[in-house]
Amino acid sequence: MNYSWLGSVLVAQIGDPRGALELRELGLDLARSDRSGLSRSNRGGWHSRYLNERGQEGTSQPLLELKRGLEGPVWEFLSKSGRSSKADSGAKLERSSRRLRVTALWANVHWPGDYNVEHQHAEEGSTGEEVPTISGVYYAAAGSQGHQDWARLQFPREAVEKDDGQRVEMFVNPEPGTVVLFPAVAPHEVAPLKSQTAVAGAEDALKERSDGVARVSFSFNLLTRELAAPLDAAASTGDLAEVTSLLLAGSDVHAVEASGFSALHHAAEAGHAAVVSALLLSGAEPYLATPGKSLPVHLAAAAGHAAVVEMLLSKVPGLVSTAGGVQGATLLHTAAVYGDTELMAKLLALRAVIQARQSDGSQPLHCAALNGHVQAVELLLAAGALAASSDHSGLQPLHEAARGGLLPVADALLAARADPLAVDSEGRPPLYWAAQGGHVELLDRLAAAGASLRIAEASPGVAGAGGRGEAMANYLAAALVGSGGDPQVKPSELAPLHAAAAAGHAKAAEWLLARGADARIAATSSLMQPIHLAALHGHVNLVKCLTAAGTPVGEAARGKILPLHLAALSGHLEVANELLAHRASPRSTATDGSSPLHLAAARGHSALAERLLAARAEVKASSRQKEQPLHRAAAAGHEKLVELLLQHRADLGARNKDGFSSADLLAAARAPPVLMVPMVLTVTMLAPPRGEL
Repeated sequence: MNYSWLGSVLVAQIGDPRGALELRELGLDLARSDRSGLSRSNRGGWHSRYLNERGQEGTSQPLLELKRGLEGPVWEFLSKSGRSSKADSGAKLERSSRRLRVTALWANVHWPGDYNVEHQHAEEGSTGEEVPTISGVYYAAAGSQGHQDWARLQFPREAVEKDDGQRVEMFVNPEPGTVVLFPAVAPHEVAPLKSQTAVAGAEDALKERSDGVARVSFSFNLLTRELAAPLDAAASTGDLAEVTSLLLAGSDVHAVEASGFSALHHAAEAGHAAVVSALLLSGAEPYLATPGKSLPVHLAAAAGHAAVVEMLLSKVPGLVSTAGGVQGATLLHTAAVYGDTELMAKLLALRAVIQARQSDGSQPLHCAALNGHVQAVELLLAAGALAASSDHSGLQPLHEAARGGLLPVADALLAARADPLAVDSEGRPPLYWAAQGGHVELLDRLAAAGASLRIAEASPGVAGAGGRGEAMANYLAAALVGSGGDPQVKPSELAPLHAAAAAGHAKAAEWLLARGADARIAATSSLMQPIHLAALHGHVNLVKCLTAAGTPVGEAARGKILPLHLAALSGHLEVANELLAHRASPRSTATDGSSPLHLAAARGHSALAERLLAARAEVKASSRQKEQPLHRAAAAGHEKLVELLLQHRADLGARNKDGFSSADLLAAARAPPVLMVPMVLTVTMLAPPRGEL
């Protein structure tokens, strides 16, 4: 098998065309049977519930073949990525000393225009036995032939060096039969279709959501277990004869390896009931917790081994409501996550606490709703779970259903008197979350149940209390953005239309506007309007929708920041073109004097800077700190943009307020940090951060 590495990412071809075709049809069948899917906010396309093989039963043959096909690439990844303690020590990695576990597997179906925002499957530095080591994706279908860039897998925090020395963003195109493995902590995203006109028939495909142009993939998370002792290895593989022999020979049943696992933990997680029973008879401790606070019964439940769970409960009934794991989940929480209604019914019969809370305050009903398991939701409601229960963030199960666009779950909760007006700790009702996810049918359902568009926030044009404090706030907001920083937006001040605009959901925005949502609604402190967020996030379809609804392109947020400033900041060329077509001024200035060209220069967006210059942006425009766009580009080390500005007669010798020329700043950007002495000053000083007062 051929492997290729892109930085920390492994790419390999596995399987045969027939296997890819079978998996493509499996993914499409799943999407056809459940159109609502489990799409989370800010994500396009359809995403299935987890397809974990609950004890291997009911798992389709194509998925089992896929998992077998992953074995070779995964061991290659572990051996050469530095993620094996044995590899780190220089010793040969023995497969018998490790066990792999698929902790999550789900299908994705993307059509033209769909995308997936930047995210990661594990936080850097996070620990715990349920924290995945490896994430990956297998491509069963690439989508529109010849136009794969619209669905490529991007790694925005990593870059590869081309032959000419230029570093470009790392990405992988969705070739059928390709598996991509990467560290679970690596941020990644799926690129959207850059222009709907770039692919012939894309608009029709988007309307019809044609299966013929769908990109189908299967994503997964993997973790590894160390098997340091012979008893651990035998218990993990279910070798009862070997376990019995080792115990008779004096192996310590209480021994705990470096990872904190005992043989009982391994046997329970692997689902070997006979071995679990033998270890218990030999005195193994069922209440022994791992460093992540998991008992053997929690590991068995998370892996879907109901027979092992029931055996442990029959011997130690007190385990039924014992919390475990980093999140402090009970068995009922775990069963609800996976929608295991059979196990849930048995736990409830054993008087599991239905209102038990995890560390984030969520109850089993939250877990069932979040993961789209309507039968589990109905079971819990019938058993007395409260539809209006809130976690520590104020989120109720209906918020989770709205965020995922889960109509059957929402219907069950509303029938149980869930409150469509309930707000979370940031003041956001279910309608907000449905708008952020672009779930129009869910918006209809909530409106019919009495949800309101009215949320407390500032009216258009309200600038605050006035006076010197207001002037300072405006200057600081503009200076932050002008120097290349992201604008500060408080989630608690955003309306559903803001959410739809930021996520790029035109249909949801049209729904809201048709029902009286104010297209120019402004957040209280930042004064951001929906058009500002649409421009910031590059959603040209939303910009068109909002301008058609009467929003002027010259609307100013705090600091006189205009939509064109934000498009320039983020480098969204299509949005800039749309705004300029509506006569947005490329010479408009924010409170600190920054023009859109200053912002494009600070972030190094050469193509957008060239467009602004073509629209007659002023190349020598000076901010209140006497910084020209060239100063911003030079200070950030964007040499390509520096060359562009110089070609348009930018002044390399012009000095900013602190006496530094662009040549000084560019030299400093190329070299390690040094003390800079401006020629026009007689005192030694360090250059202050750009935009600082």
